Formats: sequence, C-alpha cells, structure tokens
Amino acid sequence: MTSAAKGALIAAGAIAFALAATANAGGYRYGASDQAFYIPAIRDAMDPALFPRDGWLLAAQGRVILWDGLVAGVTELSGLPLSWIFFLFYLIGVLGLYAGVLLVARVARIPSWGTVALLALLTLRHRIAKTGVNTLEGYLHPRMIAFALGMLALASFLRRRPGWACAALVAACAVHPTTGVWFGMLLGVAAFAAWPRWRKPLAALAVVAAAATIWAIAAGPLASRAVVMDDVWLAAVATKDYLFPHEWPLYAWVFNFAPVAIVGFALWKLNNAGAEMRGLMVGALALAAFFIVTLPFVTMRYALAVQMQIPRVFWQVELVAFLAIVRFVPFARPLAIGLIALSLVRGGVVLFGEKDGRLVSIDLPADDWTDAMGWLRHQPVDVHVLADPGQAFRYGSSVRVGAERDVFHEDVKDAALAMYDRAIAVRVVERRALTHDFGSKPLAELLSLARSFDLDYLVTEERLDLPVAYQNDTFRIYVLAERRGPRTLLR
Repeated sequence: MTSAAKGALIAAGAIAFALAATANAGGYRYGASDQAFYIPAIRDAMDPALFPRDGWLLAAQGRVILWDGLVAGVTELSGLPLSWIFFLFYLIGVLGLYAGVLLVARVARIPSWGTVALLALLTLRHRIAKTGVNTLEGYLHPRMIAFALGMLALASFLRRRPGWACAALVAACAVHPTTGVWFGMLLGVAAFAAWPRWRKPLAALAVVAAAATIWAIAAGPLASRAVVMDDVWLAAVATKDYLFPHEWPLYAWVFNFAPVAIVGFALWKLNNAGAEMRGLMVGALALAAFFIVTLPFVTMRYALAVQMQIPRVFWQVELVAFLAIVRFVPFARPLAIGLIALSLVRGGVVLFGEKDGRLVSIDLPADDWTDAMGWLRHQPVDVHVLADPGQAFRYGSSVRVGAERDVFHEDVKDAALAMYDRAIAVRVVERRALTHDFGSKPLAELLSLARSFDLDYLVTEERLDLPVAYQNDTFRIYVLAERRGPRTLLR
C-alpha cells in the first residue's frame, strides 16, 4: 500500500472513529453536565468582574488545575467564541485518542484487526462502575484530553522513549491532574518492571515523590485537606455515591475487578508478551493494589483520599485489559466486526432513540431556557438569580453557563464542588434545604429568601403575583427586588 493510500485510510479511520464515538456519547453538546462548572470558571478567568458572589466557589476546583486559564487564553488569542473553542478541543481529544491507539497498536505489534477491535471498543461509551467517570463524554471535558495524552505517553513508553512519555504525562497532569497522575503511576511501575537499568533512579524518584507528598499533606498546600469530613460535609456530597467505594453494590466490585482478573491472567499466561507489555500489566495491577491500600482512608472519610477519587484508576486498568485482549486473542477479525456492528447499532439507538438525533450542537440550544438566560446576560453583572436548583439537569444548562450570572443554588455541580471545600459544603446544605421544594414554595417564602440573600430575579415556569421583567412561552423572570445602582461585593 502506498503512503498516500495509507494516509487516506488513516484519515478515513479518524473520521469514522470520531463519528462513532460521538454518536455513542449521544452527540456533542455545549454547556452540558460538568460544563456547568468549567464554562463559568473559564468565563471568570477571562473576565474577573463576573460572578462576584460565586467566584470563590468556582475556584475550589479551578485553583488546582491549569485548564481554565489555558482555555481562556486560547479563546482570547484566537478571537473565536468559547463554544467553538470547546468544540475544537473536543475534536482534539477524540482525534488524540485515535492517534494514541494507532501508535500503541503499531509499537505493541497489535494486528490490524486487533487495532480495529480496540478502536471499536473505545467508541462504546460506558461508565466505569460507581466511579462517576465515563469512558467518553458527549461534551468537552479536560479528562478526555488528559486520557488521550496518557495514551500518547503509553505509546512512548512502549517505544522506549521515556522523555516523550514524561512530556505527555506532564501535559496530562496540567490538563486534568488526577488522570495524569494515574497514568504516571501506571507507567512508573511499568518502567520499573520492564527496564532493570531504570530501577534505581525510579526508586529514588519514588522516594522523593513520597517525601514531597508527605510534606505537602503535613505542612504544605494539602494540609487543609488532611482532615476527616464531618457530618455537614458528608451531607453535602451524599448524592455522590461514587465517592465511597466501601458502600458499592456487588455489581460494581465485579465490573471493576473483572479487568484486573483479565490483566492478572494475561500476565500469568503470556510469558512472551514482551517486557513493556508485561510491565503495563504489572502497572495495572499496582493501580488496583493502590485502590485497595487506600480504601481504609476513604472509608474513614479522610478528605484528601475522597477528593482524589481513587476508584477512577479502574479506567486505566480497563485500558490495559483491552490491550491484552486485542493483542493476544486468536479471533481478532470476528471480534472487530462484531464490535463495529455493536458500535453502529448502539450509536444509532443512543443518538436517535435516547437523544434528539443531532450529532453536533456547538452552541446552547435555541429554546426558551436559553432565551431567558440571554435576557439575564444583558443585565448588570452583579445581579443575583434564583432558579430551580435542578436547572442544569432539567433545562440542559445552568444559570452560570447560559446567563453568566450568579445563581443562588445549582445543586448538581455545587454538590460536586462541595467535595473540595467544607465552606461550600455548608453553603450547599443550607441552600438545598431552602430550595428543596422550589416548585411549590409559597410566595412569602420566596420573598423572604430574596431579602435574606439579596436576590434580584426569579426564573420559573410558574405564574406568580410578582412584577414580570421578561417572559417567553415557557419561562417568566420576576423582579424580586428593585435595584438602586451597582453593588460593591466581596469575592
């Protein structure tokens, strides 16, 4: 096959992979799910005047990653709308994953049909059981780009290019720290097992890293997280059942440890797998062992252990199990054909049966919620909005995303952020109690909330005896308090 034909085949494969992955994720959507945090945090980095009340809440997670500032900088330099920047980064993540698979397959000597099978497997979006992480997202999430970078690091390791592997790992950690760290642990143990000459420097590096970690926890930047979560803190994150694996149902243990068993079996049986591939298997088993060793700290609700979300190491373990399967099964061709058929059928069912059939939605949907948020976005930057606490889930995006304004409570993402900061947890518990019956709350209570928390507007589908500032076919924006000029607020 000529180089031109190979290039055309690789390009066609990239398009097919991106289409199948996006369809299985239910189509690309801007402003969905975890973007209820990421978009406001990036907007805040671009314009510090935004979110005068909620900026400290957004910083709880944003202060430990570089992603927000990176995307803000790219957006400002390019002059493109943030929604287009998100879509382009989404494509970079998907195509980066595709490129990583091809590189890994070539270096690991995975046969052509095995490579196709691996690509098809990776289009089948699924949740790593009870971990809160999906293998694909139908929106831009930095975790996906970090995973693609981790694949490139893995390919560099298999090629015995430690410098390139380290560079990819550093980039992954900058984009999404924990995903980068889990890949770093996987490859660090793999290198220790596969490269005897590297064992002394790697052991020395591990000692230094352990000492630095102990210092950071005892007296450094992680000291504030070295506490046991109290009842209030736990109440705020009670809906996030994936944080506490000792409470997992049986199926989660089975699903998460099945790849561990596959890796262990492959390591036992495949003596001819090659040093690097066997090293990866040892690294995957080490990640599972790390989960077990740290489980008591999560069980005792030690804040730092909970915040690290250690069960997500099973994503990397599953990847190594997939590599072992496609590398050594004798029936790669029928496996690949079956997985392609499954991916096509499932993608169609998800996209057209469960979702609205749109493969890509680069901007927020042109619906009544987005229209109401557009009106709020043109109000003074310090307005304070009251809306259904389940706004992001019910309407597809949050007030912070659609209107770029402070909101009294957005339960899904605020509760997730509460994991990182007890002060946020206190706020979540308080405001969840005040809004739990939002749809049926008497007018007198709404007005009392407005007085107590300096609320300006109420967005609701209900008809109330209040002045209407704006309305469309579905929503009404009511005036809760008359404004008398701009306010001076502390961040």
